[in-house]
Amino acid sequence: MKKYSDLGSGWKLSTAIMRRPLLIGAIVCALIQTGGTVRGEDQSASAIKEVFIPILGESNSSKKKLKIPTGSEEFTVLPPAPKNQETVSVEKFGAQPGSPDNTKAFNDAIAHCASTGVSKLIVPKGVYRFTQEKSVLFDKLVDFEFDGQGSTFVYNHLAHFMIINRCERTLFKNFSVDWDWDNDPLASVVKVENVESSGLYADLRFVHYERFPKRDVVLHGALLALDPETMSVGFHGGGGMWFGGDSVYPKVEWLSDNLLRLYASDTISSMGKNVFVSGAKKGGLYRVLHRLRGNGAINMGSNVNLTLSGINVYSCAGAAFYAWGDQHHWQVINTNVIRPAGTMRPMTSLSDHFDIAQTLGYFKMEGCEISLGADDCFCVIGGGAIGDKAGPNTVRGKAMYNPDHFHVGDPVEIRQDDYAPTGFTEKIAKINTIDAKAGIREFIFEKALPEQKGLTFVLFNRHYSPKNIIIRNCYFHDNQARGALLKGDNITLENTRFFHNQLGAIHIYSGYRLRDGADGCGASNVVVRNNIIDTANPDGRYDKSKMPAIYIFSYIRGCTSEAPLRPEDKTKFPIISDILIEKNQFIDFPGVIVSVCSAGNVIIRDNTVILTKPQSIDKPYRGSIEVGFSTDVFVTGNKWIKSPYMKDPGIFVDKETTDGLYWENNVMLEAPLKGKK
Repeated sequence: MKKYSDLGSGWKLSTAIMRRPLLIGAIVCALIQTGGTVRGEDQSASAIKEVFIPILGESNSSKKKLKIPTGSEEFTVLPPAPKNQETVSVEKFGAQPGSPDNTKAFNDAIAHCASTGVSKLIVPKGVYRFTQEKSVLFDKLVDFEFDGQGSTFVYNHLAHFMIINRCERTLFKNFSVDWDWDNDPLASVVKVENVESSGLYADLRFVHYERFPKRDVVLHGALLALDPETMSVGFHGGGGMWFGGDSVYPKVEWLSDNLLRLYASDTISSMGKNVFVSGAKKGGLYRVLHRLRGNGAINMGSNVNLTLSGINVYSCAGAAFYAWGDQHHWQVINTNVIRPAGTMRPMTSLSDHFDIAQTLGYFKMEGCEISLGADDCFCVIGGGAIGDKAGPNTVRGKAMYNPDHFHVGDPVEIRQDDYAPTGFTEKIAKINTIDAKAGIREFIFEKALPEQKGLTFVLFNRHYSPKNIIIRNCYFHDNQARGALLKGDNITLENTRFFHNQLGAIHIYSGYRLRDGADGCGASNVVVRNNIIDTANPDGRYDKSKMPAIYIFSYIRGCTSEAPLRPEDKTKFPIISDILIEKNQFIDFPGVIVSVCSAGNVIIRDNTVILTKPQSIDKPYRGSIEVGFSTDVFVTGNKWIKSPYMKDPGIFVDKETTDGLYWENNVMLEAPLKGKK
């Protein structure tokens, strides 16, 4: 057994990292110490190197008693308990499949149920259209059921399609929500027919249309290459181009019913002639968006004991599902974000598929398929803010654009700029808005504030707590960005398949940037168990953190996407803690299975790694594990299936910033014969 007795003691603890979905700076410092093999790349100007530990057949067991994370407790979401069995139909209030707009009829029916105590509202099966700039609103309903009976609701306006607000013991089931693609497509698949030799323009063929219906077409966001195998975005070397800011659009000209000329521009970011030559490849297929991200399909706020069941969101102009406020004890069962069967649409939601903002937790998702959206599949957003001490009991917050994130009476914990606790948690006594447009707000407390030792304070609103979250038996696939972002406490993610998530399967992180504000309040007691993680991070992003399938990290202070992280962008406080990653299958990915940074007590055990395909990105760390700026990381009982596409796996570790790394019983197995189990 090779001896690494110094690995368990005497190391420094620090952290790192960066924000979504930007490239990550280097997370390991230069190592000048014996033990292990130096197997690093020149990842920055300082030629960062690290120790590689070949753990197969080796052991560095810990005598510590393992603290095993348990994830979420089990809990029950109560169904409606109606006092009567009265049912009413939206048809009674004028709703008809043939009507150009059914908004008023639906809202009248809902208002009738609320005022009279009707326990169930039904919709005769059909396709109903909604064009009025107004949401279908369910507010303050108790012991109530809404049954769409298989109907589809097609909308085309800028408000949320449906709002469920302040309801208690309610059930919403059996309907689909869709955008009006016939008249106003959200996105298209285009083929590059021609690129002018000097890069003046590119000609794009809309492959699914003989005549594109929106003649005043807008190209928004980016032209992203489609993976030829999956026809979804995300593969290494695919290329593409960005179209500048949210309100800046490139010049276009129709050459025929479905052929559009896109002109280069020296005044729009990323639209120069050189980008056209390199970013738009003749004959390539790309996805392009036609709208800004806006309001989405189903918005939920401050509900208790809410169930969504048997719902499909086929497409929407924002997030498919969004939850906020004092919402708790709610569940989403057999509910999907998918494109309609038989269609070739390139996307579903124009933003994240499923967002949980600042809530009170106790959320359950089971049997759901989430796919093909323009951002993350599932995101626990968490809370947090940053601000400076502006007086003995006053904090002046920065980048606080949403006034609903903090309220008078909310208990706020204040931490230093490296996340170190100050011991201060007090309720807000008063809020002053200094500059709403700039997001500058003052919080006044009754007690004196601690000393601000760094560049800013970090504020955690402890009224909100995205805790006790269960995700089971789901399928997250073929989306732009990540599969699941887990920023909260007591989370269980199990028996779920991840496939072709552009920027990785799972991110567990927290951070802030001085210019952008905060993103999350840390994460703890997270269990990731019995999942299949297949073709994660096909773009090969976060190369400075070795292109991880699962990424655990933090970022602070001055991170930017243009430069590697600096020492001052790292913290010594483990804001991520108690993480269990066990019994998962990792299949065909370009980098490490897990990158661990800014974390304490991380257990990676009994996982299986299978590589069956070559990668255009051939990295020596493929299939390994990375650890830095962390304490107490355990790698035990993992199995790698022998493959020509993987070097001997092990752990790439920065000894300077890691305190306590242990491994044992990790093995390489021969691949089974074809046809044998």
